[in-house]
Amino acid sequence: MYNPIVVVDGYDRNYRSEEERAEWIGLYDALADRILKSTLAPSDDPRVTALPFFGFNTALVVPPAMAPPKQYDILYVGHNWWRWKEVTEELLPAFEQIRTQVGEIGFVGLWWDGTPEWAKPIGLEPAYRAETEAFRRLGIRIEPPVPYTEVIRKMSTGRVNIFAQRPFLRHVRYLTQRYFEEFCADTIPLLMLHPDLAEAVYGPAGRELTLPGRVAEKVLDALRRPDHYRGVVEQVRHHLLIHHSYRRRVEELVTALAD
Repeated sequence: MYNPIVVVDGYDRNYRSEEERAEWIGLYDALADRILKSTLAPSDDPRVTALPFFGFNTALVVPPAMAPPKQYDILYVGHNWWRWKEVTEELLPAFEQIRTQVGEIGFVGLWWDGTPEWAKPIGLEPAYRAETEAFRRLGIRIEPPVPYTEVIRKMSTGRVNIFAQRPFLRHVRYLTQRYFEEFCADTIPLLMLHPDLAEAVYGPAGRELTLPGRVAEKVLDALRRPDHYRGVVEQVRHHLLIHHSYRRRVEELVTALAD
């Protein structure tokens, strides 16, 4: 929220008006004279420091021998919140193209089965837009959400997991815990991220896991060559251990506070 008004893909935005933004910024400025933002993007504001908060915890990595049985060829774990553009324009057409070549496809989370009734009166209907008919036509299974503590284990029930981030957060390069949970699960994460952003977080190996413009091709390739992609995942994990461990996060925080 500590940003100018930004509109991404013509519909995802952080503020609805300058008045709303002024209220939020006023609250921040009343509380502190420094802002630490969990993002990769630097800021021109001298009060703002880009400082990622979440990190990679090797203790959460699920070994294959301890992973739950696979239930899905393709799995997405997360709520339908500002996701319709990527889902409608890229994921669903790709799934339709390869539907006869893959097994179960699942979406786990809230609001994939329809827009909540209360969204329209408060002006948030676009945030929850869902292609329910396409889900039914493609035989995509919808499951209810799981607690945060079970997210990694649930991801491990999919051979491939799709990672997509809210367009606004992706635009400001905001690092959420999902960036790291995907690589703790016993799965092959495929990323709806620009290759440059994927490399900035995951190292050079991250580029091979990106999906935009080639969803069907990459999903099929990952399912057909799992050993190769597991090797890529291990390369990413090694990069995360070096650059995004919680020890590294604490060192970065200490440096920022010392400055």
